[in-house]
Amino acid sequence: MKLSKSDIPMVKQLLFIDQVPLRKVAERYNVSIRTVERWRRKYRVFGGPYAPTPKSVVQRRPKLLTDAQIEVGIVFLSFMPRLTVS
Repeated sequence: MKLSKSDIPMVKQLLFIDQVPLRKVAERYNVSIRTVERWRRKYRVFGGPYAPTPKSVVQRRPKLLTDAQIEVGIVFLSFMPRLTVS
């Protein structure tokens, strides 16, 4: 179950301030106790019931090389033996 934005502060209050048993929170939101345990764990780690989205992390390689990378490549290639085609 995905929590609505209005439910997120309430769940946090129930779990950490009021210390309501997990079973009661699970019954209230019609989810399993394991789901509530996951929410609680993610609140402690991430500050909310969901982990940050991977969209915020750059996962692609850069499109352009920096000047330093080009220089290192040129030096590396200068030590390579020349290939000859017969």
